[in-house]
Amino acid sequence: MLKPIKIRISKKTYVPRRPEKVRKGYTHRADFPVVGIIEYDESHKIFKAISDSGPLVTDGHFAKMLLDNYGAGEYVCLAWLKGKIGFWNFIHLVCFEDGRFRRVQRKMSYDEKHARENITEIRRLKSKISDEESSQDIKEEIGALTEELEFNKYLGSIDRDKRRGPYPYLKSLQPVYKEHFYDEIPLEEPRTTEEIAAETMRWI
Repeated sequence: MLKPIKIRISKKTYVPRRPEKVRKGYTHRADFPVVGIIEYDESHKIFKAISDSGPLVTDGHFAKMLLDNYGAGEYVCLAWLKGKIGFWNFIHLVCFEDGRFRRVQRKMSYDEKHARENITEIRRLKSKISDEESSQDIKEEIGALTEELEFNKYLGSIDRDKRRGPYPYLKSLQPVYKEHFYDEIPLEEPRTTEEIAAETMRWI
């Protein structure tokens, strides 16, 4: 069985901006205050992956638990593993009152966007290469961009937290980022680590 985890549940709301921060048409900003916490001993009771008797199995069950306890809305949940330092993004989803929920896909970071722009530029420059002398300058520029990409990839391998998402505590309904019903049954065929998430039932 898996080790217990602690989960901090935050729900999206809108709060007034400070007067000096108000822009035309934008008088409020998004905020995610904490609305609940699942403690280590509680996770042992509610996650089936931890105790084999808990009711939470899929991300749909977990979403239903949030809906029943805190209402419809957008949630971000962070998790801590007992005995380990640090936390990770456990799940980010939107709960609807009509029996559906949707996982929210992580947005690209600034570095990821910059890397994508570099790749696009490398492809553009490669299309301009010919036998002319000016091609040498283009090749040097491509080389510089490639080195930058490799360096950023190295930094990312150091800084990136490899733990992300609800797996193996929950199973994900497929496709992950489409709308699903809370009580859907997950596919049984093998899935990749990123495709696996979690199920849940109401947090009891």
